[in-house]
Amino acid sequence: TMVERAVHLIRNPFSNVVSRFHLKAKELDSRRRDKNNDDSQKRRFDCNEDGFRKWCKHIDASFVEEESILTAFSSRKDLLRRIPCHADFVRYLLWHHYAERTQANLMLPTLVLHYEDYFTGFNK
Repeated sequence: TMVERAVHLIRNPFSNVVSRFHLKAKELDSRRRDKNNDDSQKRRFDCNEDGFRKWCKHIDASFVEEESILTAFSSRKDLLRRIPCHADFVRYLLWHHYAERTQANLMLPTLVLHYEDYFTGFNK
């Protein structure tokens, strides 16, 4: 069956990046604790400002190849590279762009929800 409706959940991009960091830091920490796991010596990112900056550098470095094929950002690469975790911000933009484009192409009725409204206005 074809998709008939969509729900587009939008979250503050800064909150999204920080949550992804916390998730990855906890995941790596739990792997490190598992003595039977060969990944136990993998990179560790402490859940603090220094760990966040290290994680940002790590993901930005792994994004270089993808970055080179994104022509939309080619004129702003130098500016983008000054932003910590710019790789995640670009991914965030692209994900929402493609989600909206898919909704439009399929003419899907879409319910747009803002993540923050779950905590402040879920009854509205």
